[in-house]
Amino acid sequence: MKQKVLKTVLLLFFVKLIIIQLSWADWQTPTAIKVGQDGSQKCKIAKYKEYVYVLTAGGGDDKEKLFFYISTDRGGSFDEGRLLSSDENTSDIEIKAAPNGDIHLFWIGGYPRVLHYMKSTNNGAIFSPPLSINVEGDWADDFDCFVKDKDTLYFVFQGSAKPKIEIFHDIIYVSCTIIILILLKYF
Repeated sequence: MKQKVLKTVLLLFFVKLIIIQLSWADWQTPTAIKVGQDGSQKCKIAKYKEYVYVLTAGGGDDKEKLFFYISTDRGGSFDEGRLLSSDENTSDIEIKAAPNGDIHLFWIGGYPRVLHYMKSTNNGAIFSPPLSINVEGDWADDFDCFVKDKDTLYFVFQGSAKPKIEIFHDIIYVSCTIIILILLKYF
């Protein structure tokens, strides 16, 4: 009798172990969903509730284009996307979703490397016109940001109002860099 009980317990244990392994294998199997234009070189992602937002830069021609995509089913599928900007030299993109659902987009584009900002308060249906954050004639690099609440955005970037550029053996050195912290109370 003990052997029969022991065999039953072992059988149940192995069946449970197999079920756990199958569940784990199913969980680990990724589903590939294509988001972005052919030639996209950069992408960022943000989430708010069931919404997933993807921002990409690139697009296959000489200009780097900025595209925005929305999923309303937690990333199961995405819309066809829409072009938000076709600035030349678009780079360093970022997307943030605030705790209230507002979407904040940032990118560096144009020459001399202007830092741009856009905001949506309706899950990406409409965005504000682009706002240039750094001063005209200034350049920006290496930015980062976080959203504190619906009205406050902390932003830092490396920039220079009047950079001194020196060229030695085909290497460009830029001096007079500064770090700027901007507190935006916008919209």
